Amino acid sequence: MSLPFACTARTSLARALSRLVAAASIALSGMAAAGPASDSWSNPNESGWGLTVVQEGASFGFAMYVFDSNSNPTWYQGGGTGTATGTTWSGNVFSHRGPYFGGPFTAGSTPTQVGTFTFTQTATNSATFSYTINGTAVTKTVQRLAAGNANLTGNTAGSFIARYSGCANNMADFNDEEFASFDFTQTGTAVSIRVIFQAGATCTYTGTYSQEGRYGRVQGTYTCDNAAAGNFTLYEIESNSRGFMARMTGNVTQNTLACSLNARLAGVIRAVAGF
Repeated sequence: MSLPFACTARTSLARALSRLVAAASIALSGMAAAGPASDSWSNPNESGWGLTVVQEGASFGFAMYVFDSNSNPTWYQGGGTGTATGTTWSGNVFSHRGPYFGGPFTAGSTPTQVGTFTFTQTATNSATFSYTINGTAVTKTVQRLAAGNANLTGNTAGSFIARYSGCANNMADFNDEEFASFDFTQTGTAVSIRVIFQAGATCTYTGTYSQEGRYGRVQGTYTCDNAAAGNFTLYEIESNSRGFMARMTGNVTQNTLACSLNARLAGVIRAVAGF
């Protein structure tokens, strides 16, 4: 497929570019924003402690399990706020006293504020957690705790919303929305994704899978049956028995077209797979 340079009207060119980019690839490159902070976080070089985070929009809460000055296990709870679209939350830290875990639970435990905290997410899989408890200030670098690799194998139908920019042929930046089907095959960490676009092209993405807490990531290369090719990173992949959501970055080259793209992808399990 080639660019229809004969088109002079912007709307006609936009439609043509939309069809071209959708058919060529959903491959993409460099988003800075990070996904929701809700997850278990730890420092892989410091075993035995960590924190579990629950974040919903501007609201933020955590439970942290650490050791006291006598190396006894203890835990703290915190709560605070930030902004719904931001990456930093701050608030207060509390300690609790309650009944023995092996006996009947007695309600009425009163939390005591012992300090403050700030949690700053620096990327999808990294954050800085700073807190002060009873006058002792600590700053830790943490990452999402992964229990094991998910398996993406399955066939879904969905869509992607993409933006391509910085094209080598000086074409204007453009947004695109397209329906597509996504057929995932995964053996161990080897992943293959066959994508059939509504515009008619079929692309095959192959890469290596890694787990980042609640999220998966696939990095590799792709080729399409219309001569498009490039590199891609599929990241912030959330998958379950109903489908998947993800973002992708990379590049697309095809004939005279060479652009960087960013996209959001989603698919639900097809009816043939059952409900």
